[in-house]
Amino acid sequence: MINHDSDSEILRRQYLQEKPNEYEIQVMKRLSEKKLELEKSKRELLELKYRVFYN
Repeated sequence: MINHDSDSEILRRQYLQEKPNEYEIQVMKRLSEKKLELEKSKRELLELKYRVFYN
């Protein structure tokens, strides 16, 4: 998780150096939020599968 956070921060800084406009910033924020939701969902699915198969 720490590597993911540091990688995200590096990407965020690089992106901001490109001087995006407000619309682009909002789109990137939404994309980042959705990506995080996807990763959480994948983790939850793995946990559920684990419970089903090993309990």
